[in-house]
Amino acid sequence: LVNSGADVESVTYVFTPFIEGGTNIGDCHNGVVETVTIYVNPTPEMSVSVADTIICNDENIVFITDSLVSTLGEVRYTVDVSYSGNVTGAIANGTAHDIGSMTDHLINTGDEVESVTYVFRPFIEGGTNSGDCFNGIAETVTIYVNPTPEMSVTVADTLLCNDEDVNFVLDSLVSTRGTLRYTLDVTTSSGDVTSTLPTTSIRDISNFVDHLVNTGDDDEYVTYVFTPFIEGGTNSGDCHNGIIETVTIYVNPTPDIEVIAPDSVICNDEDVAFNIQNLNPGVQGEWKYNLVVDYGAYISGDGIGGEYDGSDTNLTDHLVNHDTAVHGVSYHFTPRITPSDNGLDCGSGRDTTIWIWVNPSPEIRVNILPDTVICNEDPINLFIRNPNYNVRGEWLYNLTVDYGTYITGDNIGGEYDATDVVLTDQLTNHDTMYH
Repeated sequence: LVNSGADVESVTYVFTPFIEGGTNIGDCHNGVVETVTIYVNPTPEMSVSVADTIICNDENIVFITDSLVSTLGEVRYTVDVSYSGNVTGAIANGTAHDIGSMTDHLINTGDEVESVTYVFRPFIEGGTNSGDCFNGIAETVTIYVNPTPEMSVTVADTLLCNDEDVNFVLDSLVSTRGTLRYTLDVTTSSGDVTSTLPTTSIRDISNFVDHLVNTGDDDEYVTYVFTPFIEGGTNSGDCHNGIIETVTIYVNPTPDIEVIAPDSVICNDEDVAFNIQNLNPGVQGEWKYNLVVDYGAYISGDGIGGEYDGSDTNLTDHLVNHDTAVHGVSYHFTPRITPSDNGLDCGSGRDTTIWIWVNPSPEIRVNILPDTVICNEDPINLFIRNPNYNVRGEWLYNLTVDYGTYITGDNIGGEYDATDVVLTDQLTNHDTMYH
């Protein structure tokens, strides 16, 4: 018997016995009729539906099953499950289930799309009085399981100088159904450091550059949080819950320095003292400064030029001017930061140049006319010349006259400036001998 329909069908057999040659002239009919009805179940058949055949990692897949036939007995099914590669699930292979719904929880521990094949084989439990009806029409469903979204993020250096670029190199670590993209969240340690990127953005997997500027005096940092997801990871949406990558970039400030000298003009053969202040107290690395001294042609000093660290807060130089004019000495202080990761120094600091002017030793030239020996009551003319033609300040001279006991004069002693170039004194000797 073959039932090609979807319902139980019946076949009725009516058995009517008779006696052939029951008489000499014929058969004996009107036997007791026996009727047998045979019920034929349809071929077991079922429908299987799922919301999506592509799912994200670590999710449930729900199978909705229904019987497509009307039977004597109960339609149930066995399911054969083939988990590929790195996928695990909760359904035991070959187990029997009732028609309705079945849930499996699938986990893909690998980095590629994996598949799980479910073969549903319907049967009629109690399809006969003595057993079940097998050989149902098999239904096969294949579910694809995306891996957990994962990406790599590399940078050449996590410690930058101010006003530099950071280059991010990105790559996908998984093979997916759909496109791997990521959400980037950027936060800064304070308002002193700025990035060129928006605080939140959705981006493709490709290399990019950010330019970081630190306007403060201390080191700052920028944190980048990469959250990968699979766009179109299922037929109905995206796959989130990717493995987060966090990169923190530290940005040193522009090296800065303050130099204080008590006076910018000193006398000859004196010390000049410098107080040096580190304006970058909080940096990633070591703050240093370089000093270049230009003494010029006429000044000599202690040769204090060189490299110093943050502990060198006081420097002294002894300056001698070998000329009769004022001359300047330039002290060029250039700060820099040697980063803690042993990378290249952060130069381009805010340099400071201090000029110290060294006046010459005060000198004077005096000529006497008409002679150093004169007659009584004659005038003496003193011609004064300033050899310190260029000084910082005013050249002056002081005259002290010692007339002794017997000489009187105009009492020209006192203080004069450079315009007083001729002095006259009338000298009288009140004795009988020269004085």
